[in-house]
Amino acid sequence: KQTSTTLTRASQQLRMGNTTNAQCTDHSLPESPLVAIGSLAFYSTLGVLGLFGNIHVILVFASSREKSLRFLITVLSAMDLFISAVVLPTDCYRVYNDYLASKYELKATNHWFSTVILSSRYAAFEMEAWILVFIAVDRYLCIVKASQQGLTYKKTLCALFAAALSLLLLEVCNVTSHYLIEDQCGLKLQLESYLLYFYGALGTLSVLVVMSLYIRIFTFVASMERRRSSKRKVTKQTLALLSRADEVGATSNCGDLGGGGDGAGDKNLQGTASYALETSLKPTSCSLQVTADGPTGFNGISECPSSSFVSNALPPQSATAAAAAAAATTESWFPKKLAWMLFGATVLFYGSMLPMILINFKLLPDSPLHRIFYLNTSLNFFVYAMMNSKFREELRRIYSRACRCRCEQ
Repeated sequence: KQTSTTLTRASQQLRMGNTTNAQCTDHSLPESPLVAIGSLAFYSTLGVLGLFGNIHVILVFASSREKSLRFLITVLSAMDLFISAVVLPTDCYRVYNDYLASKYELKATNHWFSTVILSSRYAAFEMEAWILVFIAVDRYLCIVKASQQGLTYKKTLCALFAAALSLLLLEVCNVTSHYLIEDQCGLKLQLESYLLYFYGALGTLSVLVVMSLYIRIFTFVASMERRRSSKRKVTKQTLALLSRADEVGATSNCGDLGGGGDGAGDKNLQGTASYALETSLKPTSCSLQVTADGPTGFNGISECPSSSFVSNALPPQSATAAAAAAAATTESWFPKKLAWMLFGATVLFYGSMLPMILINFKLLPDSPLHRIFYLNTSLNFFVYAMMNSKFREELRRIYSRACRCRCEQ
């Protein structure tokens, strides 16, 4: 009897502790087995997809670590991998322990490890938000400012280190205060609310910065496309003038053989065509071309060498060939697929984080909807694969190398 009484009291204390822990959590799931089972299935699916996808993203992008853009994408995928492998299972354990475990299986959910992991997920998502800011800054420098390197590797490391150190200190203070005032539920909830407000404000600021940078990038791209389209029209007109000059020259030569022409019209037409060709193909400070960017084959941009343009008046034949070559090589100067891929990943991240931000600011009622922020940790791989053919080619190359190595063994 004494043993059973002790077990009953212990189970009651554990259940009371779990209830208190759930009440002291600002965002707790409704105490419903159906919601808990759905949450477990949702978390498990996202965890498997996140492990599969982020490992592949790291394999593709980690081969060129000296490039700041690829380094940032690799760090972003590594953080998503950590969330999929550690944070999601911990959240599954919390949901099961709070709402599905029987009274004999109850365990205290305020263990220090689960507390640290579940508290640090908000800092991890905030870090990912600012990595996306750094990626947008890198693209802005490369495209709008025509910088060859964008963010340098050292600047990228310094920015990441500063952001990580700031968030780490904030989380240390949060976890320390959590244990210092463990018995004061109201004060603990107030501190957690302030922390979530702070994270929400930082997330909102990062949204504004990223979207303003991408708007500037795509506005610049649209203006450059219009300018290049007008230059292509001028090039076509120049080619028509040159072909007409060839015809007039042939007719004039026939006339000269017969003694009937002086060739003045031919010379004037050739001079006009050469001048038009020189003007239409003259390089500007914004002239760019697509170049290979490392072993994975993703496109980068660099300034056009001036030798690829016609700088002096040329004979009609060589001018025609140069104009045709220039028109063929300037069809696409901007790595649209890479930029749209990164923009798509950014939209996915902030779209999945939006419910949590609105709930933190009390603009939406608390609900399990805020848990969809785990989507961005699992679906980036599929965004990359759908929006960038070079990414798919590199995946096929990795698998083909793996198959060859296995066959050789």
